[in-house]
Amino acid sequence: MAPDIAGDPDAAPVPATPRRGHGPTERGHGGPEPVAGRAARVGRVRRPAAGRSRLLRRAAAGRARRTGRRVAGRGVAAGLAALLLVAACADDGRALAEPGPDQTTTTDPTGVGAGGTADSSGTTAAVNLSSPSVGDGQEIPAEFTCTGGNITPALTWSNIPMGTAELAIVLRNVDDGGFLHWIVANLPAQSGGVAEGTVPAEAVQALNETGTTGYAGPCPEGSTEHYEFTLYALAQPIGLAPDTPARQALEQIESASQVASAVLSVTASP
Repeated sequence: MAPDIAGDPDAAPVPATPRRGHGPTERGHGGPEPVAGRAARVGRVRRPAAGRSRLLRRAAAGRARRTGRRVAGRGVAAGLAALLLVAACADDGRALAEPGPDQTTTTDPTGVGAGGTADSSGTTAAVNLSSPSVGDGQEIPAEFTCTGGNITPALTWSNIPMGTAELAIVLRNVDDGGFLHWIVANLPAQSGGVAEGTVPAEAVQALNETGTTGYAGPCPEGSTEHYEFTLYALAQPIGLAPDTPARQALEQIESASQVASAVLSVTASP
């Protein structure tokens, strides 16, 4: 049992438990700091790792918001500057210059092509094909058919475009699969037409589909049939040889570069 010293005047006094900051064990006053005291002080200064992560995330989010506001502000400023620039350019008192000749394109509404003949109004006129022997859409007289004289009708043309190298004429039966009755080429562009029953000396005639050279007049059977004289204005000479087979001659003409064409339609009755 421990001795009772409370009432012993000669007993040495028992030292009191020192309070923090008042005893020799306080850090900096000559003694080591108790472990419990260091743990308490460290706990008040440092936060757990989870808390530090939350703080870092909040700080990053704040910086992002501030950066976004700065970028948005710069975008608005740039947009306003662009609008001011457009407004300044919209009406600066200057008129637009007229385009030069090399900056425009023109079209030929008639399809005749460059260098066509102009009429009195200044517009380009279409090629015209007609005949004093028969009107367009009318019945051809018997003398120009297989039952009559079987001679070529007179044909005239006008408004031949500049740049035409030669002319060609094709007569076909449109009701009989385009049966070819006459093909003639190498007609001069300035000739103006052919007389009845003749062709120019320089003209070249191919075979027709009856097997003869030159013209074979319309020869309908049973009912009225429709025929077309087609005039071709060719940009280059095609070099058609005499007595070329009809279909070959037609292909040679229609595959060549054409400046213009015109059609005269007639009928023939048995």
